[in-house]
Formats: sequence, structure tokens, C-alpha cells
Amino acid sequence: MLASGQEMVDPEIVEFQVLDTRLKLAIMPAEGWANYREILPNGVFGFFGVLLFTAMSYMLLRLAEAKRMFSQMSLMDGLTGLRNKRSFDLSLEHYLRQYTDRSASCRVRQPDKEELENIFNSMLKHTEASRKIDCECCGYETCEKMAIAIYNGFNKKENCIH
Repeated sequence: MLASGQEMVDPEIVEFQVLDTRLKLAIMPAEGWANYREILPNGVFGFFGVLLFTAMSYMLLRLAEAKRMFSQMSLMDGLTGLRNKRSFDLSLEHYLRQYTDRSASCRVRQPDKEELENIFNSMLKHTEASRKIDCECCGYETCEKMAIAIYNGFNKKENCIH
């Protein structure tokens, strides 16, 4: 029976919309439903339970997105769009946490005169004067130290600009 007192013969179709999705709920009486008066309220409560769960899931997703956006905004200056001090501190902390000092296991090999000569020639330093420029643009104090770094694989000849 329906709330109006009539017996349900045809299916009752309820249409509703959840977010961007249009849904239909068809309530069909069956001949074997002896206690449909008890089943129908349970189905309605179940439907509203699913609806509530869906709405809560959607809100949790929106909340997670808002949290992510707020976290990003806390690292940027609102006027300039540049990273702020907090961002720098977090980056520095991350770098220091990830850094592993392996300098103790690093051995510097010394090239012999012939190998050093080959490296200087590959750097286009053919004269003794060009090997003593020592401009430090490569990051080493002398051209010889740069050649030793190239020999050990710590630098490359393209970083020498003279």
C-alpha cells in the first residue's frame, strides 16, 4: 500500500540528481512481498544512507583538494607569486635531509704527465701560458686542478672557457 492507501500495482519511479549524475530509483512490488511495509522503509533508509555516504565522500575529496591548494598558497607570496621564506626553509630542510656525505670514499687519482698533456690538449690549451691562465671560471683554483678533475670524472672540458 502507498501512503495514500492505494495498493501499489505499477512500479514507482523516483528520479533525483547527485552532483552531475541523474539517477532513477524504481520501486517494484512483487507478489511474494508479504512484508513490503517493513521492506520499503528499510529501502528508503538504505537509499538515504547511500546518498549520505556519497555526499560525505564528495565533501572529503573537496576538502583534500582545498588542503592541497592551501598548502601550495602557504609557500608563495600572494602579490608577487614568488616562493617565500617558508618554502626556502622547507627546501633547505629537504636538501639537508637527503644529502649523504660520501667524500670519505672518494679517492682522487693523479694523472701522469702524458695523461695530463692529453687532457690539456683536449681543452685546447697547447701552450704553457694557456695552461697557467688560472681564471677560476671552472670552479678550480688552477688549470692543472681542473685537468685533474676532468681526469677523475668530476668535471668536463667544456666548462673551461679560456
